[in-house]
Amino acid sequence: MPSQINTWGAAKGSLLGGFGAGILCTGIYFIGQAAGASYVPRDPAALGSEVLAPYMPLVISVSAAVVAFVVLALLARFAREKAWPVFLGISLLVFLLEAVLSILTFGDLATIITLEIMHVPVALGIILGIHRFGIQKLGPSES
Repeated sequence: MPSQINTWGAAKGSLLGGFGAGILCTGIYFIGQAAGASYVPRDPAALGSEVLAPYMPLVISVSAAVVAFVVLALLARFAREKAWPVFLGISLLVFLLEAVLSILTFGDLATIITLEIMHVPVALGIILGIHRFGIQKLGPSES
């Protein structure tokens, strides 16, 4: 069934999902820290910090939400019929890339596992938020 993208609804859903996931991930950060995650990168100069700060899950989640919305808005503008499926494909690729980057960037297993867990609510929050507020299914007579 074809769908139409409500741009303002998608922005709202993306930001709500990203912000909510960021709050959840901040909690996961502290749980991971209690479980032994150091959040120290293998190469601090490459990350620009000696340690991943506690506010970074929120900042990264909201940033991901903004980028996701911009990508979806561009797809809606230039690939109207296929915007949502293409967006989901791009989201899956980015999710997998981020999983690999966490493994390559950090050295201790507790940090890697915690960061991998954090990726799930961010991806789900943004995608489900956009779907809830920004994707409208078209009936047979509307397509």
